[in-house]
Amino acid sequence: MIIYLNGKFIDSKKAHISPFDEGYLFGKGLFETLRSVNGGLPFLNLHIDRLNNSLRFFGIKINESKAAFHSILKHLLKANRLTEAYIRITVSSGADNKPTVLIYVKKLPEIPKKYLTNGISVMISQASRTKGSITSGHKTISYLENITERESALKTGYVNALILDCSGEYAVECASANIFAVKNNAVLTPDLSSFPILPGITRQVVIKLAKELELKTIERKILFIELVDADEVFITGSLNGIIPVNRIGKYKIGKPGKITALIANQYIKKAINLVK
Repeated sequence: MIIYLNGKFIDSKKAHISPFDEGYLFGKGLFETLRSVNGGLPFLNLHIDRLNNSLRFFGIKINESKAAFHSILKHLLKANRLTEAYIRITVSSGADNKPTVLIYVKKLPEIPKKYLTNGISVMISQASRTKGSITSGHKTISYLENITERESALKTGYVNALILDCSGEYAVECASANIFAVKNNAVLTPDLSSFPILPGITRQVVIKLAKELELKTIERKILFIELVDADEVFITGSLNGIIPVNRIGKYKIGKPGKITALIANQYIKKAINLVK
């Protein structure tokens, strides 16, 4: 596998980082995961904008520009002979005031068809989100809580985990996705200001698409009891796009609905059109 590390394209087997890298020692860093579509990078600019915003917030400076990221990824896709790829960009504060920039691509795992046709089940997480967190709204490499909850979900027969606020009354986000509800043909999702929610790229695109489809779209605090009473529920993420939810814990949501399918189809069309 050819990867990009600190300005060079090298074989992954020859790659190394400093043992004093602050990303390794303290989890001080950020990352982006995205996918390529037919060899193109439909939402790359949005990912780099989010990454740069977080880098500024945490005071990490890198040399790679938006154009450079595009060129690097195109080179990696070609070098690794991939068109449909999982892409990971990681930036840490590094060592000796020199940040570490690591980028790799690999074959994109296929989404099980049953996820799309039947929906997935989501467990209720033991973790919670508090208004005081300064990191939850950023995609930091301090990802242990999210990974632990996602792994717990998979071990117990679920696919993802819904995280509530500390009161247990409000839905916030999933361990590795944003969450949406559909009620009376209106599309709802937790707003970014009430709790420190990751501003997901697919979330951003879906909100825009829903408005273009002239669907009533609302960003606000969503009670957990509202969520499990919704007509439809779906989650969003950059790797899997839009995945319908048929169950949350013991609460049955039902089969994937028409609004979810409509938005999912528009999302796919958008991604394909952007790489033509």
